[in-house]
Amino acid sequence: ASKKEYNKMKNIKISLFGSSIMEGCLGAETVADRYYSILHKKLSERFPSVCFSIFNGAMGGWSTRELMQKFDEFVLQYSPDYCLVMFGANNNDLARPERCLAEGELELLMEEFQQKLPQNCQRIGVVLNPVISERHMTWRHPAWQEAFKVWKGLDEVLEEERNKARSFYKKYDYKVLDLSKIMRNDVEKYVCSDGIHLTNEGHKLFAEELFEILQDSILKQ
Repeated sequence: ASKKEYNKMKNIKISLFGSSIMEGCLGAETVADRYYSILHKKLSERFPSVCFSIFNGAMGGWSTRELMQKFDEFVLQYSPDYCLVMFGANNNDLARPERCLAEGELELLMEEFQQKLPQNCQRIGVVLNPVISERHMTWRHPAWQEAFKVWKGLDEVLEEERNKARSFYKKYDYKVLDLSKIMRNDVEKYVCSDGIHLTNEGHKLFAEELFEILQDSILKQ
């Protein structure tokens, strides 16, 4: 390509923020099957004059509190044009109570995210996918048995967090991808045998839905 052609290239930086679903390393059979790999390929083919950079600031197993403590390092330092964020999961570690978020803490952490992320960075809020409670490691874990006398399973526990995330995204008019809603009719197809992470098909659907949202946003620029 000539120097003139290179000068036409536009750079778009995308940050990922959240826990293991956003990190995208589990469930997919190969690196190419991970949702962000598929997303990068689709975006690059759709917009050949744009150089897309994806910065993975997600961390599997981390709570929202732990993630926000690293927000500057994981997200802000890259000055992203888009931030794809999922709030919820890993906030109710009954095996390690000191990690559990207090009542109202998730809402405060989401507000911190909103205030710290520059306003020119476009937000896309992702809602956690459905969980197959009986397959998840918490199902037979001693620390969770009392909780499951009140809640049917982990999926029901996490639905409270999904609803808090949905309310927050609505409050600030985020573009939203609700994995729980789009995957719930065929959970076995999209969720792995561990009960929570995404299969190849789950990664593919995740990428396709994100692509539609991003494509629409980029075309409006």
